[in-house]
Amino acid sequence: MGLTEISFPSDIENVSDGHCYYTIHVQDRFFRKIMLDAKHYATIRDLVREMNAKWICLSSFSYQTAKSE
Repeated sequence: MGLTEISFPSDIENVSDGHCYYTIHVQDRFFRKIMLDAKHYATIRDLVREMNAKWICLSSFSYQTAKSE
């Protein structure tokens, strides 16, 4: 007979630091890498919301295009 006690931290990260990201390419050229925060996401919906929030936060940029004359 044996007795075992197992404990787990209350928050287990399912997204590791530096290992969950996506890249954005514009016209086949690298534009930006979006890193997600390391933490526990309870659902895929939570993960997608975080991805969208990161993009909205970082998407305030401007660029100029060549004008046709």
